Amino acid sequence: MPVSVRSVLNLRLVATLLAAVFLAACEDLPTIETSGQSITTRKVSDSVVLAGGDVVVKGPRGYCIDRQSSRLASDPAFVLLGNCASLSGDPESGIPGILGILTASVTKRGAASEFDGAALDQMRGFFERANGRALLARDGNPASVDVHDSVARNGVLFLRLNDQSDNVAPGLSSQYWRGLFVLNGRLVTISFFDFADNAHSTGASFDTLAAFLDSIRNATPKRAAAAQQVETTRASLQLFRRGG
Repeated sequence: MPVSVRSVLNLRLVATLLAAVFLAACEDLPTIETSGQSITTRKVSDSVVLAGGDVVVKGPRGYCIDRQSSRLASDPAFVLLGNCASLSGDPESGIPGILGILTASVTKRGAASEFDGAALDQMRGFFERANGRALLARDGNPASVDVHDSVARNGVLFLRLNDQSDNVAPGLSSQYWRGLFVLNGRLVTISFFDFADNAHSTGASFDTLAAFLDSIRNATPKRAAAAQQVETTRASLQLFRRGG
C-alpha cells in the first residue's frame, strides 16, 4: 500500500490537534511540515518506556509512537500512536488492520493499587452522572458528552463516549473508546479514535483498544505491588480532568 504525502500530513495534523486537545502544555505544539514533495524514510518505534520503567506503552500491530506529537516528559506523560507506514514513510514498516489514532496517558508518580470490582462499579456510576461527564467532556460541559456504553473487567473500566464539544479535533469521529486501569501503581488511560470518514464498528474499535491494552500489559514487566495508600477512586478521577 503506497504512503502518500497527503496521508502523512493528515496524520500529523490530527496528531497535533489531538495533542492540543488533551494537553494544556505551556510549550509550543508540534508544527506541520508541508514543504517537502517527497517523504524521507525515518526510523520509528512501536514502544516507549515511561514512569521509570513501570509502564511500557507498546502499540498493537501496525501502530508506532509519534514522538513529535507525544509529551513523554510531562506528568502525566502523553503518548500518541499512529500508522507506522505513514509515520516512517516506509510502506513496509506496517499498517494497522484497523486504522485510527491510539493515545495513552501515564502518571509518573505512584497513585493507586489495581482496581477491584467495587472500585470499577463506583467509577462507572460516577462517569454516567453529570459531574462525571463534565470531567470526560473536552469543554467541561456535561451536556457535551454521552456515555453510550461501559464495560468493567479484569481491572479495567472501558467507556464508549460521544463527545460533541466544539474543540473536538477535526477529522476524528466524536465517538470513541477510552479505558482506565492501574499498572505497577501507575494510573493509565488509553483511547482509540476512528477517523470520521472511515469509522469502524463499535466492536472493531473496542477490539483495537483491547489489543492496545494487551500490548501494554505484555510489554510491561510486573513489579511488586506499590505501598501507596491513596484512595483509589478519587486518584483515578484526576487523570480524566480534561486531559487524560
